[in-house]
Amino acid sequence: MEKILVILAAFGAFLFSTNSVAKKSAREETGNIGVTNMSLDEIYKDAGNEFSVDWKLIKAHAIIESSERPEVKNAADPSYGLMQILCVPDGAGSCKNRFNIVDWPPVSVEDLFDPLYNVRMGAQIIKWNQDTFGLKQGIAVYNNWSARNDNYDGPYRNQGYVDKVLSEYRKLGGI
Repeated sequence: MEKILVILAAFGAFLFSTNSVAKKSAREETGNIGVTNMSLDEIYKDAGNEFSVDWKLIKAHAIIESSERPEVKNAADPSYGLMQILCVPDGAGSCKNRFNIVDWPPVSVEDLFDPLYNVRMGAQIIKWNQDTFGLKQGIAVYNNWSARNDNYDGPYRNQGYVDKVLSEYRKLGGI
């Protein structure tokens, strides 16, 4: 019995160590923002597993939002990185998401260019949207918060965006 407990403890430590490595930011891993030894697909899969979201849906959003480019910034929102996370700078070096639908600490804009961090934030938002609005309206709300007021079955004010994400999701083998 004692041998089994030692083996289980060792296996648990192994699992913890591999998960903690996957959850490190790219800066912690390499010293550089946006540089990691994980592929984007590995990042999507890790975040999908962590937040119970199909990784292919996360990737479909990233394809439409940023063409999978971690350095993208949309100054109009402002939104940043692979998942185009909305974040308003507070003037003190940090920024905060104005919708507060997921619990995440104030971060620097620079952190949002980190693929690991950015995709984790996007996956949390996708999960919350799906749980709250369902798949299609959740996609619409990811892109336009006002779509939460649209008819559940659509069409949505940003139907073109929803159609693009769903098309990419299908190409990747989702739904």
